[in-house]
Amino acid sequence: MFLLFLCLTNYVCYTSSTDLPVWHMKPFGSHREPNKVDDSFVDNLIAPKDFAENYVMKRKPIVLRGVAKEWPAFNLWTDEYLSEKYGNMEMRIEGKREKQSGIPAGDVCLGRDRLKTFLSEYKSGANKYVVSELPTPMWGEVKIPSCVSCGDFLNNFVEIDVWMNSDMGKKGKGGSSIIHKDAFNTINCVVSGKKEWKLVELQYNDYMYQAWEGPMDRGYGGYSLVNSEKVDAKRFPKVGDIPNWQFTTINAGDCLYLPSQMWHQVKSYGAENRAVAFLFSQFEGHNSINTTDCGKTNPDPVTLADVDVDLQYSGTGIMSMGNFELNAIMDELKKNLVDPKKGYLTKKRVFTLIVMNHENANKIKSKLVEKAKAMYQHFLELAGGVKENMDQAFVDGLTRAQIRPCYIWLFPLEPSNTYDHEYSYFLPERLREMMNELPGENGVLLKNAFVEMYVQEGGTEKFAQEFWINLANGEDVREIHKESMNLSKALEKYEYHRKEDPENEEEDDDAVIVTPQGHKSQPKHERGGYAERTDEEGDEDAGRKEQELKDEL
Repeated sequence: MFLLFLCLTNYVCYTSSTDLPVWHMKPFGSHREPNKVDDSFVDNLIAPKDFAENYVMKRKPIVLRGVAKEWPAFNLWTDEYLSEKYGNMEMRIEGKREKQSGIPAGDVCLGRDRLKTFLSEYKSGANKYVVSELPTPMWGEVKIPSCVSCGDFLNNFVEIDVWMNSDMGKKGKGGSSIIHKDAFNTINCVVSGKKEWKLVELQYNDYMYQAWEGPMDRGYGGYSLVNSEKVDAKRFPKVGDIPNWQFTTINAGDCLYLPSQMWHQVKSYGAENRAVAFLFSQFEGHNSINTTDCGKTNPDPVTLADVDVDLQYSGTGIMSMGNFELNAIMDELKKNLVDPKKGYLTKKRVFTLIVMNHENANKIKSKLVEKAKAMYQHFLELAGGVKENMDQAFVDGLTRAQIRPCYIWLFPLEPSNTYDHEYSYFLPERLREMMNELPGENGVLLKNAFVEMYVQEGGTEKFAQEFWINLANGEDVREIHKESMNLSKALEKYEYHRKEDPENEEEDDDAVIVTPQGHKSQPKHERGGYAERTDEEGDEDAGRKEQELKDEL
């Protein structure tokens, strides 16, 4: 009966510890030796046509050795130079332990630092690293590899990102990512330090235990529930069945082409570890990539500042990380903006498009109406203020620059791209609990006690002050009675920015994501091996339950 009980849990049934595979609780990839990733060297770099046909279209990685050594950034980007020239550029930051660290507070807001502030702290053990859009003022010091500097490649760059980290004070233990996959094709170039990559092809998605992320998720990107440092063979037995995986190291000056949706885990090393990533189109639905204008010899690398990248971030304000390809948006607008009966673009058509891209649109209808008005006005001004001018020819002729502002209207703003990230960090339910937990006599709550509790929970003093003032109906008071506090007003922005809707029926505990290739994620209720509760704690729990059952029997 006892063995039957264990076999009916989420764990694979092992009758003794000797049955466990040798890779149990060891790093990902310990089940078999890796395969090598192909190399191409800068003095005879792979041609665009070869790269397109044999790597991008076949989803095959390749290392481009020495490519980034040709960049001005390779020699210029020291801490001192970056602080002096780009110190006021704002960078998105995250905690070093993905899925375990909270979002660090930067000197700008939660999850955002000025570059000079980050560089003054990151070598002293600060729990943060930069993963941000690369500000456009820095683009002049970066070059696109010659194998993607022409043809269809040049018109399909979506986003440019930058990573900065340090292993100072960590005895050589570099930053480590979780196992994940990204939607776009990527060329990741190391400017300083080095990175070790473990790669698994998309065809083995069912072995990777992809996590559920939300009903709106399309399944192109995602992360694995598997702890890359200690793979639990009882919870994740299919990992041992992955027949092929690859390993490579890219050093300063090297670039790795990472195919769209290839699973990977990365370790970063170096007192100054910096990298730039070029995200470009998936070329979904394409049978080939046009490289006819590339010529027979490799073109010269193109300076990034000369490329019309879809997403562009000036260094302050709203970022656009994680958005869709601009070409795909342009195609969608051309198909759906014009009312076929009236023959021109209408407010209703604009509003309908916006609603389709927002979850729980009925709860934020007034906000979406404002977005629709702004987007419609944008087009009306381009048409000279005459609505009849906004016909199909007008829409077909819209340029990339004229469409680019539509991102902020068409899609929800990812909180981490804004100064309002903190509103999504706290669930309203947790804030209500905090108000009940706050000590006070005779129903009187003290401001200082609340601010202290809020900051301990991972928030900033600035947002704590704002919450308190709203709680006190706009007054900055030292104390407030529970009966007079305006909790609904204080929670308003937190409710608007919340990432999960508890009333959404699609988000039940057994909900799964189906990827474009037909693979299914794990159910929503499954938690990863990286969770705060460690694998050892889980084993101790299992041992206690086993002994309790034996005693009961």
